[in-house]
Amino acid sequence: MTNNIVVELNEIEDAVADFIKDHKNPVVADIESNDKQISVLHAKSRDRTYDMVAALVDLAELLSVETSSPGYESFLVSRAISKPAKGHNPYMAFIKAVFAVKGVNGVWVFGPEQRSYEKHANHVRYLVNAKRQGLIAGSVQDFIRSFDGMLKGIEAQDREDNPNAAQAKRVADTRFDGKNAMAKATISETFSAKDGDLVVMYGRVSNGQTEVLHGKVVDNAAKRDSIYFTIGKAK
Repeated sequence: MTNNIVVELNEIEDAVADFIKDHKNPVVADIESNDKQISVLHAKSRDRTYDMVAALVDLAELLSVETSSPGYESFLVSRAISKPAKGHNPYMAFIKAVFAVKGVNGVWVFGPEQRSYEKHANHVRYLVNAKRQGLIAGSVQDFIRSFDGMLKGIEAQDREDNPNAAQAKRVADTRFDGKNAMAKATISETFSAKDGDLVVMYGRVSNGQTEVLHGKVVDNAAKRDSIYFTIGKAK
Protein backbone atom coordinates (compact mmCIF):
# COMPACT_ATOMS: atom_id res chain seq x y z
CA MET A 1 0.00 0.00 0.00
CA THR A 2 1.17 3.49 -0.75
CA ASN A 3 2.67 5.47 2.12
CA ASN A 4 0.97 8.65 0.85
CA ILE A 5 -2.64 8.77 2.01
CA VAL A 6 -4.92 11.73 1.39
CA VAL A 7 -7.55 12.47 4.03
CA GLU A 8 -8.68 16.01 3.24
CA LEU A 9 -11.85 16.37 1.16
CA ASN A 10 -10.31 18.76 -1.37
CA GLU A 11 -7.34 16.42 -1.91
CA ILE A 12 -9.68 13.47 -2.36
CA GLU A 13 -11.79 15.36 -4.89
CA ASP A 14 -8.65 16.35 -6.81
CA ALA A 15 -7.40 12.75 -6.88
CA VAL A 16 -10.76 11.46 -8.13
CA ALA A 17 -10.93 14.22 -10.76
CA ASP A 18 -7.48 13.22 -12.01
CA PHE A 19 -8.56 9.59 -12.22
CA ILE A 20 -11.71 10.46 -14.21
CA LYS A 21 -9.73 12.71 -16.56
CA ASP A 22 -7.27 9.91 -17.29
CA HIS A 23 -9.80 7.09 -17.70
CA LYS A 24 -13.10 8.52 -18.92
CA ASN A 25 -12.52 8.15 -22.67
CA PRO A 26 -13.27 4.80 -24.32
CA VAL A 27 -11.18 3.35 -27.13
CA VAL A 28 -12.56 4.65 -30.43
CA ALA A 29 -12.05 2.75 -33.68
CA ASP A 30 -10.29 4.70 -36.42
CA ILE A 31 -9.96 1.71 -38.74
CA GLU A 32 -12.20 -0.44 -40.93
CA SER A 33 -14.19 -3.04 -39.00
CA ASN A 34 -12.82 -6.31 -40.31
CA ASP A 35 -12.15 -9.26 -38.00
CA LYS A 36 -8.45 -8.55 -37.50
CA GLN A 37 -8.99 -4.89 -36.74
CA ILE A 38 -11.91 -5.64 -34.41
CA SER A 39 -9.57 -8.00 -32.54
CA VAL A 40 -7.02 -5.20 -32.22
CA LEU A 41 -9.73 -2.86 -30.94
CA HIS A 42 -10.85 -5.41 -28.37
CA ALA A 43 -7.26 -5.85 -27.18
CA LYS A 44 -6.85 -2.09 -26.80
CA SER A 45 -10.14 -1.83 -24.93
CA ARG A 46 -9.14 -4.71 -22.63
CA ASP A 47 -5.77 -3.09 -21.90
CA ARG A 48 -7.44 0.23 -21.10
CA THR A 49 -9.80 -1.56 -18.73
CA TYR A 50 -6.88 -3.23 -16.96
CA ASP A 51 -5.16 0.17 -16.71
CA MET A 52 -8.33 1.65 -15.23
CA VAL A 53 -8.68 -1.13 -12.65
CA ALA A 54 -5.02 -0.76 -11.68
CA ALA A 55 -5.58 2.99 -11.28
CA LEU A 56 -8.66 2.29 -9.13
CA VAL A 57 -6.50 0.12 -6.87
CA ASP A 58 -3.98 2.97 -6.53
CA LEU A 59 -6.78 5.46 -5.85
CA ALA A 60 -8.39 3.21 -3.23
CA GLU A 61 -5.06 2.90 -1.45
CA LEU A 62 -4.48 6.65 -1.72
CA LEU A 63 -7.87 7.34 -0.12
CA SER A 64 -7.37 4.52 2.44
CA VAL A 65 -10.93 3.39 1.76
CA GLU A 66 -11.10 0.71 4.45
CA THR A 67 -10.09 3.06 7.29
CA SER A 68 -12.66 5.63 6.12
CA SER A 69 -11.24 9.01 7.19
CA PRO A 70 -13.57 11.97 7.92
CA GLY A 71 -12.51 13.46 4.58
CA TYR A 72 -13.43 10.29 2.75
CA GLU A 73 -16.76 10.08 4.55
CA SER A 74 -17.43 13.70 3.54
CA PHE A 75 -16.58 12.74 -0.03
CA LEU A 76 -19.21 9.98 0.06
CA VAL A 77 -21.78 12.42 1.44
CA SER A 78 -20.94 14.98 -1.27
CA ARG A 79 -21.60 12.30 -3.92
CA ALA A 80 -24.88 11.24 -2.25
CA ILE A 81 -23.47 7.78 -1.48
CA SER A 82 -24.28 6.04 1.80
CA LYS A 83 -21.46 4.83 4.03
CA PRO A 84 -21.15 1.04 3.64
CA ALA A 85 -22.76 -1.03 6.37
CA LYS A 86 -20.56 -3.24 8.53
CA GLY A 87 -19.79 -6.49 6.76
CA HIS A 88 -20.48 -5.09 3.29
CA ASN A 89 -17.84 -4.54 0.62
CA PRO A 90 -16.38 -1.08 1.46
CA TYR A 91 -15.26 -0.66 -2.14
CA MET A 92 -18.82 -0.60 -3.49
CA ALA A 93 -19.40 2.86 -2.01
CA PHE A 94 -15.98 3.90 -3.31
CA ILE A 95 -16.84 2.79 -6.86
CA LYS A 96 -20.23 4.47 -6.76
CA ALA A 97 -18.75 7.74 -5.51
CA VAL A 98 -15.96 7.75 -8.10
CA PHE A 99 -18.22 6.99 -11.06
CA ALA A 100 -21.22 9.07 -9.98
CA VAL A 101 -22.16 11.81 -12.44
CA LYS A 102 -23.44 15.29 -11.68
CA GLY A 103 -26.96 15.88 -12.99
CA VAL A 104 -28.36 19.10 -14.45
CA ASN A 105 -29.63 20.02 -10.98
CA GLY A 106 -26.12 19.73 -9.55
CA VAL A 107 -26.89 16.53 -7.63
CA TRP A 108 -24.51 13.59 -7.99
CA VAL A 109 -26.14 10.36 -9.17
CA PHE A 110 -25.00 6.78 -9.58
CA GLY A 111 -27.77 5.49 -11.81
CA PRO A 112 -28.56 2.61 -14.17
CA GLU A 113 -26.07 3.85 -16.75
CA GLN A 114 -23.25 3.53 -14.21
CA ARG A 115 -24.23 0.09 -12.84
CA SER A 116 -21.74 -1.70 -15.08
CA TYR A 117 -18.96 -0.24 -12.90
CA GLU A 118 -20.18 -2.05 -9.77
CA LYS A 119 -18.19 -5.21 -10.57
CA HIS A 120 -15.00 -3.19 -10.07
CA ALA A 121 -15.75 -3.17 -6.32
CA ASN A 122 -14.93 -6.89 -6.33
CA HIS A 123 -11.86 -6.37 -8.50
CA VAL A 124 -10.48 -3.63 -6.26
CA ARG A 125 -11.12 -5.49 -2.99
CA TYR A 126 -9.42 -8.64 -4.28
CA LEU A 127 -6.44 -6.79 -5.78
CA VAL A 128 -5.87 -4.54 -2.75
CA ASN A 129 -5.80 -7.64 -0.55
CA ALA A 130 -3.52 -9.44 -3.01
CA LYS A 131 -1.07 -6.54 -2.86
CA ARG A 132 -1.18 -6.58 0.94
CA GLN A 133 -0.36 -10.27 0.94
CA GLY A 134 2.55 -9.79 -1.47
CA LEU A 135 0.88 -11.83 -4.22
CA ILE A 136 1.43 -9.18 -6.89
CA ALA A 137 5.13 -9.07 -7.74
CA GLY A 138 4.86 -7.06 -10.96
CA SER A 139 2.16 -4.77 -12.24
CA VAL A 140 -1.52 -5.12 -11.38
CA GLN A 141 -2.24 -5.33 -15.10
CA ASP A 142 0.07 -8.34 -15.55
CA PHE A 143 -1.45 -9.99 -12.48
CA ILE A 144 -4.92 -9.61 -14.03
CA ARG A 145 -3.73 -11.06 -17.35
CA SER A 146 -2.22 -14.09 -15.60
CA PHE A 147 -5.26 -14.76 -13.39
CA ASP A 148 -7.50 -17.62 -14.52
CA GLY A 149 -10.48 -15.90 -16.13
CA MET A 150 -8.81 -12.49 -15.79
CA LEU A 151 -11.25 -9.87 -14.44
CA LYS A 152 -14.21 -12.27 -14.49
CA GLY A 153 -12.13 -14.80 -12.58
CA ILE A 154 -11.05 -12.19 -10.04
CA GLU A 155 -14.66 -11.07 -9.52
CA ALA A 156 -15.81 -14.66 -9.00
CA GLN A 157 -12.96 -15.41 -6.59
CA ASP A 158 -13.66 -12.28 -4.55
CA ARG A 159 -17.34 -13.18 -4.28
CA GLU A 160 -16.41 -16.70 -3.18
CA ASP A 161 -13.92 -15.36 -0.61
CA ASN A 162 -16.37 -12.80 0.78
CA PRO A 163 -19.92 -14.15 0.90
CA ASN A 164 -22.50 -11.82 2.41
CA ALA A 165 -24.50 -12.92 5.46
CA ALA A 166 -27.32 -14.49 3.43
CA GLN A 167 -24.87 -16.32 1.17
CA ALA A 168 -22.82 -17.52 4.13
CA LYS A 169 -25.96 -18.92 5.79
CA ARG A 170 -26.95 -20.75 2.60
CA VAL A 171 -23.47 -22.26 2.35
CA ALA A 172 -23.48 -23.29 6.02
CA ASP A 173 -26.97 -24.82 5.72
CA THR A 174 -26.03 -26.72 2.56
CA ARG A 175 -22.82 -27.98 4.18
CA PHE A 176 -24.83 -29.11 7.24
CA ASP A 177 -27.22 -31.02 4.97
CA GLY A 178 -24.27 -32.72 3.31
CA LYS A 179 -22.65 -33.69 6.58
CA ASN A 180 -25.90 -35.24 7.80
CA ALA A 181 -26.96 -36.87 4.53
CA MET A 182 -28.35 -40.41 4.59
CA ALA A 183 -26.02 -43.15 3.34
CA LYS A 184 -26.66 -44.55 -0.14
CA ALA A 185 -24.77 -47.77 0.64
CA THR A 186 -22.44 -49.22 3.28
CA ILE A 187 -19.33 -51.41 3.10
CA SER A 188 -17.30 -53.02 5.87
CA GLU A 189 -13.92 -51.58 4.76
CA THR A 190 -12.92 -48.50 6.86
CA PHE A 191 -9.62 -47.57 5.15
CA SER A 192 -8.15 -47.07 8.65
CA ALA A 193 -10.61 -44.25 9.33
CA LYS A 194 -12.41 -43.76 12.62
CA ASP A 195 -16.06 -42.98 13.23
CA GLY A 196 -16.97 -39.52 11.96
CA ASP A 197 -14.10 -39.28 9.46
CA LEU A 198 -14.90 -38.35 5.89
CA VAL A 199 -13.58 -40.90 3.40
CA VAL A 200 -13.28 -40.40 -0.36
CA MET A 201 -13.49 -43.62 -2.33
CA TYR A 202 -12.60 -44.43 -5.92
CA GLY A 203 -14.32 -47.20 -7.80
CA ARG A 204 -15.67 -48.52 -11.06
CA VAL A 205 -18.86 -50.20 -12.16
CA SER A 206 -18.55 -53.80 -13.28
CA ASN A 207 -21.38 -56.22 -14.06
CA GLY A 208 -23.93 -53.90 -12.54
CA GLN A 209 -22.05 -53.43 -9.26
CA THR A 210 -19.61 -50.81 -7.97
CA GLU A 211 -16.13 -52.08 -7.18
CA VAL A 212 -14.30 -49.96 -4.58
CA LEU A 213 -10.67 -49.63 -5.65
CA HIS A 214 -9.25 -47.18 -3.14
CA GLY A 215 -10.27 -44.95 -0.26
CA LYS A 216 -8.62 -42.25 1.83
CA VAL A 217 -9.47 -40.06 4.78
CA VAL A 218 -9.95 -36.36 4.03
CA ASP A 219 -7.74 -34.59 6.59
CA ASN A 220 -7.97 -31.05 5.18
CA ALA A 221 -10.81 -29.11 6.84
CA ALA A 222 -11.44 -26.85 3.84
CA LYS A 223 -11.60 -29.87 1.54
CA ARG A 224 -14.04 -31.59 3.89
CA ASP A 225 -16.27 -28.51 3.91
CA SER A 226 -16.18 -28.39 0.11
CA ILE A 227 -17.17 -32.06 -0.18
CA TYR A 228 -19.99 -31.72 2.37
CA PHE A 229 -21.25 -28.68 0.44
CA THR A 230 -21.23 -30.68 -2.81
CA ILE A 231 -23.14 -33.52 -1.15
CA GLY A 232 -25.63 -31.06 0.32
CA LYS A 233 -26.29 -29.48 -3.08
CA ALA A 234 -26.89 -32.91 -4.60
CA LYS A 235 -29.64 -33.80 -2.09
